[in-house]
Amino acid sequence: MTLEAISRVRDLQRWQENLAEPAVPDKVVFKDDWPRTLEGLSEYLRGFLGETGVPLSYVVRKNVEPQADPDPAAPNRHYGWATPQLVMINRAPIMDPADPEAYCGTFLLDSETVWQKLKDLLSGEPCWTFIKPTSQSRNGRKAFMNLWDNYLGPNTVNNMPDELENRLSRLEYKGERRNFKFSDLKRKMVEIFDQSDNLKQHEGCSGIDQRSRVRYLQNAIKTDALNAVQSQIDTSPALQVNFKDACQAFQDFVNRQKPIDTRNVSKVQAEGESAPPQREGYLAWEQCKHAQVQDRYYSEKEYKKLTPLQKAKLHHMRSKRGGGGDTAGGGRRRGNPRKGNGGNKTLKREIKQMVASMMKDARIPVPDAEGTSGSDDDVTNRNNPALKRQKLNKNGGKRSDE
Repeated sequence: MTLEAISRVRDLQRWQENLAEPAVPDKVVFKDDWPRTLEGLSEYLRGFLGETGVPLSYVVRKNVEPQADPDPAAPNRHYGWATPQLVMINRAPIMDPADPEAYCGTFLLDSETVWQKLKDLLSGEPCWTFIKPTSQSRNGRKAFMNLWDNYLGPNTVNNMPDELENRLSRLEYKGERRNFKFSDLKRKMVEIFDQSDNLKQHEGCSGIDQRSRVRYLQNAIKTDALNAVQSQIDTSPALQVNFKDACQAFQDFVNRQKPIDTRNVSKVQAEGESAPPQREGYLAWEQCKHAQVQDRYYSEKEYKKLTPLQKAKLHHMRSKRGGGGDTAGGGRRRGNPRKGNGGNKTLKREIKQMVASMMKDARIPVPDAEGTSGSDDDVTNRNNPALKRQKLNKNGGKRSDE
């Protein structure tokens, strides 16, 4: 062993000692990009070391047998691999050299570790359905390959190029809009092209060539304002086969145009209004004017759900119109009369007082709370004999005493 080889081993040991485990990614599964998903899982496993110090991504490599070095005669250049880690990942044994039908003992331990990490990442995802059958064996390689076969198997991969091309054909750019600008169109197209490139490793997938990319870009432009750039590309053989330069030509033309006000109506109105008077205990108008809230009546339950910014803006809007209050019921009231809101109670009380006054003027006794009439001195027809029920004698006639 040469001094240079010892130095490489020492550097590798230092890397293993200083390796920090990667953080759990915020997003693991990309439903529209399974090549990216599985590549991300493999890269995540690469941040953990197995029983022999080899990155765990060797467990889920495509080939079971160790892969030959690209350049065996170049030890100074990692035998043709980009990094010394790739040397270990591709050389680490999976099958036992003494028994080709059996797994290595260290591989079985590492495979179980991989299974547990896949469970921690994917147990709440729909794809867990394809990993769950390996729960008893806890075979991490088998679990990963189940995902690969289901989402990147031959039948699935054959349909993916058509799906990507359909997504490209549905993209449309109709000018700069608040929610969709030319930069957004470019970003979406680049994402689809990256997915197409990831499929090249599968047999029968050649990706999308540069000429086709430019054609999809031109087809997505649905505004006459960019006809000059369209003509420039049509007459330039160089731009017709260079997606990046074609995008730059469109972007430069868009940037030279007069900026378009892409604000919505509510934002223009809010910015055009003078700031309402500021009261102590509330945020300034400039701090809360972009909060999304309506000036209406809020129940106590609804008002509690508002954020501090929404409450502050609601206070400013009510103060400016001279309306009401800082609590839930202080807005423009939209109550239901059948539910007995405060304003309806006042109206009922006023109507009752008005009716009572009219009845008093007509000398009609007003029933009190017990349902009895007022004073006996009121002029009424209550004791008029003609209005009383007549009593009959045994013969059916009127009684004489009446």
